[in-house]
Amino acid sequence: MRNKSVFYVAGMHRSGTSLTAMWLATEGLNFSGELLGGTLSNKYGHYENIQLLNFASKIIKRHGHNDDGLRLKNFIPITLQENSMKEFLSIVGAALQNKKHFIWKEPRSTLLINEYKKELDLKILAVFRNPDEVVDSLLRRYKSTFPPARRSIINAYNLLINFHFKKATLKSQFLNDWKIYNQQLIDFYKDYPSDILLFDIEDLQNNPHKIAKDVSDFLNTKVTAEGFYKVFDKKEISKIKKAHFKKNKIYSKLRRISK
Repeated sequence: MRNKSVFYVAGMHRSGTSLTAMWLATEGLNFSGELLGGTLSNKYGHYENIQLLNFASKIIKRHGHNDDGLRLKNFIPITLQENSMKEFLSIVGAALQNKKHFIWKEPRSTLLINEYKKELDLKILAVFRNPDEVVDSLLRRYKSTFPPARRSIINAYNLLINFHFKKATLKSQFLNDWKIYNQQLIDFYKDYPSDILLFDIEDLQNNPHKIAKDVSDFLNTKVTAEGFYKVFDKKEISKIKKAHFKKNKIYSKLRRISK
């Protein structure tokens, strides 16, 4: 399998990985397999291979974490057992049948990239985003998942009050998740600098011609800024409130690497 190219769009949840995948799919890259469709929090679709999503969720849960890969506690790097690695390679092998390359995306696998690299010629397209914006987006998504509260105004009020008191804890947990995910990208870069391309989703939005050239060179496949403009919904992005940015060492390091 090492004579075939496997690309992975990596990054923390709510960092622009779906937008990146939608752009690449529009440009003709093959996100094969059954893909996760649109949801309330992402109406355009996630472009996530369901088999690899379920596999990563299972592994993360087996190591004592939530299967969505969020609100991680006492995280230590995950090691795949031999049978789990065989299962993973079987999924990728099936996706690679009669193809020269395979590309997939789903955030949870960011926690497993160093394990996957042991057995694959894995190249990573890594998307990152300002941590304040990620946390803000996760909080809004969390709030949007509240049930209808049995059509009761009182129940809805109680849910909002409960969210208000949990908000500080959630912010701390989501920021910790952001650090863990993006540290995985930095660690991978240290070990395999030529096998990863990092970019800030804000740079893709503001200067798609430069990012398109960088991605084209990295993937050895032409992608265009014009293709990005086709999928970039400014109305959706404008809904993101710019949070007051606090200095963050990991974000600063990501910015330096991506220059």
